[in-house]
Amino acid sequence: MKGITIDAHRRRARVEAGVIWQEVMDRAAEAGLAPMSGSAPLVGVAGYTLGGGLSPVFGRSRGTRRTTSARWKW
Repeated sequence: MKGITIDAHRRRARVEAGVIWQEVMDRAAEAGLAPMSGSAPLVGVAGYTLGGGLSPVFGRSRGTRRTTSARWKW
């Protein structure tokens, strides 16, 4: 439950629920991408995505992380 797959060409990430957001940012940076981020990089992806994902920079213009996610798989 800690898998991260980055598709730089499509600018997408597939992330499993056990990953923390800092790990996503690090892997995205390796691919030349910068995901929208909140102010606490040690929050788990699930918590950030479902409720705490308000970016201090893009929050008002882009909304929370859950409003900009392309697809959910439960």
